[in-house]
Amino acid sequence: EDVTVTTEEVEVSDQPNIDPGMIDTTCFMAAFNAENAEEACGTTEAQDGSQCVWCETQGDTMGACLVSKQAEIADGKYGLSCPSEKVATYVDTDRD
Repeated sequence: EDVTVTTEEVEVSDQPNIDPGMIDTTCFMAAFNAENAEEACGTTEAQDGSQCVWCETQGDTMGACLVSKQAEIADGKYGLSCPSEKVATYVDTDRD
């Protein structure tokens, strides 16, 4: 029986296939370093330009400021309640 052996060189990355947005600590650190964490979270953008999301704990005694991708995963876990979308405030500056 004839057996043909083939070899192929492939490049393997040292890093696993991780979404960089999942390891973005911008939102967390903005709240961690602020006097008013929830307010700081609401005015901070993640590295990808998305708005940071404030996730409340049960009883609203604490919370966590997360990147929207992180908030989607954390919602309902670890006692966190994260809004599904950022609510934008529209101000009509053309009113008389």
